[in-house]
This record gives sequence, structure tokens and C-alpha cells, in this order.
Amino acid sequence: MNNILADIADVMDFLKLPSASFAYTDKAADAYAVIEPGHDAFAAYAGNFPGRDIQRARITVGVKSGYSDLKLKITAALLWQEIGILDRSYLGYDADGGYYTFCFDVEKGYGVKAYKDLMRGFEDGAGR
Repeated sequence: MNNILADIADVMDFLKLPSASFAYTDKAADAYAVIEPGHDAFAAYAGNFPGRDIQRARITVGVKSGYSDLKLKITAALLWQEIGILDRSYLGYDADGGYYTFCFDVEKGYGVKAYKDLMRGFEDGAGR
């Protein structure tokens, strides 16, 4: 099944930006990202079956310098991977760690074929 967390992790790997899901526990680099799942929804109902699985996530980024450049690179890479950007927000400066912090709220729609395949098993009695 498709997963927005994995897709975002691939983007961060492409950018060579250290990242983790839920919490970044490694020794912090000059920049890092934390990926958290958000709200999931089904959209575009037709014939009582959803047409898309919409998954959302939040990417929180900490960077010591080059905030604007990194924001631009992440934006371009997310859009290139067809990950929609709902919001970009500056969260503030962490004086203790020396990081500028900002976040992206993102979403991506996936097909529902995997769900249909699972449902076939229910009809056959194999999904119980």
C-alpha cells in the first residue's frame, strides 16, 4: 500500500536531509526533518466506494542557517513528487539549540486498488 510517510522520507533522502518519523533522536545535524502522520480521509465517493485515499502529514524542519534556501528546495522536491503543500509556517527560533524551525502540512492522494483487493478476500470468506 502507498504511504505518505515513506514518500516524504524518500524526498528527504533525495535532498540528503536527515529525517525520522515521529521524533528525531540522532545527534542533530545542521538541518533535520521530523515527519508525523496527520489526518487520513477518503475522497471522491462514487457508487458508495471512495475513489482516493487522501493521506496528510506534517514535516517539521530545524535548520541552523539557510532557512530560505532549504524551504525552497523542500518545496520543489515535494511538488516534484506530487505531494501537495497545504501550508508552510515559520514556527520560531529555538535559542537553546540554535535552530530556525518551520513546518509543511502536506497531503497526497493514493488509489484505492489495494482496498478493493482486500475486499475480494472478504467476499470469499478468506478475510476473516
